[in-house]
Amino acid sequence: MEYQLQQLASLTLVGIKETYENGRQAQQHIAGFWQRCYQEGVIADLQLKNNGDLAGILGLCIPELDGKMSYMIAVTGDNSADIAKYDIITLASSKYMVFEAQGAVPKAVQQKMEEVHHYIHQYQANTVKSAPFFELYQDGDTTSEKYITEIWMPVKG
Repeated sequence: MEYQLQQLASLTLVGIKETYENGRQAQQHIAGFWQRCYQEGVIADLQLKNNGDLAGILGLCIPELDGKMSYMIAVTGDNSADIAKYDIITLASSKYMVFEAQGAVPKAVQQKMEEVHHYIHQYQANTVKSAPFFELYQDGDTTSEKYITEIWMPVKG
C-alpha cells in the first residue's frame, strides 16, 4: 500500500467536536455531522479562521480512554478571542503515514480507511501510535472521482 511519511510540528486546532459511543457509531453519524456543519455555516466560519499551517479542513478522529471516539471538524488556527465558541485542542508534533483516497467523499474515504486499517493491523501494528488521526480535505470538488483526500495516521519515532 502506498503512503508517504510526513513530519508535522505541533498544531493548534479550532473546530467543533462530537463524541460517539464507539467507532462504529461514529461511522454512522459523521456524514450527518458534516452536513449539519455546512448547513449551519460552521464550515464557512472555520475556513475564515484557518491560519494556513495545513491548507484545508480536517476530520479528526480522537480515541477516548473509555472506548468512545470523538470526531472534530477543524482547521489549524491561532488561540484568539474570535474562536471562543469553538473547541480548541493541540495536536502534538508527530510523524505520520499519509495515504491518499481518490474519489467522491465520503465513499472513497470510507473505503480507503478500511484498507488503511487492514494494512496497519496486518503490517504496521507496532508502528502506529494511539493518538488522533485525521482526514485532510483540501479545496476542490469533493463529488469528483478525481478528488484526493489525505488520511494521516500517526506513527512512532
